[in-house]
Amino acid sequence: KEGKLLEFQEVHPGRFYGVPRAPLEEAFREGRDLIADIEIAGAEKILEAFPDNTVLIFIAAPSLEILEQRMRDRGETEQGVRDRMARAEREMAFAMNCPVYIVNHNLDKASEELEQAIIKARESRKVEA
Repeated sequence: KEGKLLEFQEVHPGRFYGVPRAPLEEAFREGRDLIADIEIAGAEKILEAFPDNTVLIFIAAPSLEILEQRMRDRGETEQGVRDRMARAEREMAFAMNCPVYIVNHNLDKASEELEQAIIKARESRKVEA
């Protein structure tokens, strides 16, 4: 109600997630980078509010089967797996909107790709400034 959250939503029944506005605005004023692991609706709202400061990076599992197995391996509940898999198709469609797409098949390789994407975004901001 006070506008202190840039966005928020109920991602899982009874579990709300959101992005506070003030830390984003402060970081952007100071030229600091932020990385947010958020749901696609939240990413769209941040991009809408801060288009010059936002780079969408989509990190995907190699397949939906591997995504499901990874969730089970880390102890996710059956309901959590079902909920996440139900969102997966919509998320994969959203991936086409992201200028950076990384397949997390190998953690070291995916980490390197992410680092390079961040460096490229920083360099792009410097050129535009």
